[in-house]
Amino acid sequence: MLPDEVLYKDATANIARSALMVEALSNKPEFLYEATQDLIHQEFRKSAMPKSFALVQKLRSAGVAAFISGAGPTVLALHTGSVTDAQEIARAGGSSFATQILGISRVGVHIYAPN
Repeated sequence: MLPDEVLYKDATANIARSALMVEALSNKPEFLYEATQDLIHQEFRKSAMPKSFALVQKLRSAGVAAFISGAGPTVLALHTGSVTDAQEIARAGGSSFATQILGISRVGVHIYAPN
């Protein structure tokens, strides 16, 4: 679904945003919105997952750091507000999406090892 070639300016912008994402997730959550702006992947996959793309556009127009996650059609929204705000974001997809509100572990990775 992606083109064989992309514009240099779009590629460099996306690379810069990946570095910004590390800073946003580590120290400066106010940069999450900018860090999740994509110039390469999202638009090209629009026709394959129009509902997901429409939800991303709806959330981003409301200032939420949202994007299609992985190969799609999952939409991921990163949010630093209250649980009530997270619930409102989760409702934005209406009946077209199943939602999960997840927290962030502040103690590192937890490895599940079944007995």
